Amino acid sequence: MIFRSSLTTIFIRNKRWIATLVFLSQSVFAANAADEKLWAAGEVHDGDGDALLYREYHLSPADNEPPTRVEYRTDDGELFAEKTLDHSRSTTAPAIDFRDHRRGTRIVTRYPDDNDSDRLEMVYYPSGDSQPKRETFDTDSLIVDAGFDPFVQLHWERLLDGERVVAEFLVPSRNDTVRVGISAVDTDRCDTAIRELHCLEVRPAGALRMFSWFVDPIRLGYQTQPLRLMFFHGQGNIPDDSGEARQVRIQYEYAD
Repeated sequence: MIFRSSLTTIFIRNKRWIATLVFLSQSVFAANAADEKLWAAGEVHDGDGDALLYREYHLSPADNEPPTRVEYRTDDGELFAEKTLDHSRSTTAPAIDFRDHRRGTRIVTRYPDDNDSDRLEMVYYPSGDSQPKRETFDTDSLIVDAGFDPFVQLHWERLLDGERVVAEFLVPSRNDTVRVGISAVDTDRCDTAIRELHCLEVRPAGALRMFSWFVDPIRLGYQTQPLRLMFFHGQGNIPDDSGEARQVRIQYEYAD
């Protein structure tokens, strides 16, 4: 496969990353071995690609199925956040339950009506005894969290044909959505050592009020055969320790 050879140099330079991945595969996840497997792992660096911030481990109940749980761990393996995902109602707008153990916050998206998949409720639970904040969104063209990847795959041929695909992306920190446009750009716009990728760019497509949150474009690097996300550069969905958004670079490796 293309990405295996492309990542060889990166992983030889970072033997500790390999050792950590193997250790977590064999021990940290051992308690769930009967129910889930390591599906993919991401190494998350700061926006300049220098400092390692954390690692994310995507776990799936079976081979080749979308992950249903993600663990976020520091370099020494400490769990600081985790997330569950339910794709049964929608692959692009999954129900999620995200918990940030550093700050004691929680974000939940759910479908309140078992017979209605057109309305999604988001609940933000602040730390302490503060009351949760609730908001409801239409799911038409809505992307929630990890639903971004299935959305791209759903519209892959249109993107390769040069079309710009528009969607609403849920931004939990703003209790709102931002309208984004996704389009294919030159491969060298994805600044990564991984070669032979298709590069996509995500930019604001809506009101100017959102520009303060989404100033820089997000860039995604995809390989084909199989179609997989290999590289992410942009504003991440995990804030820093003080709760502020930050730019990150993520390189993915898949278990198979």
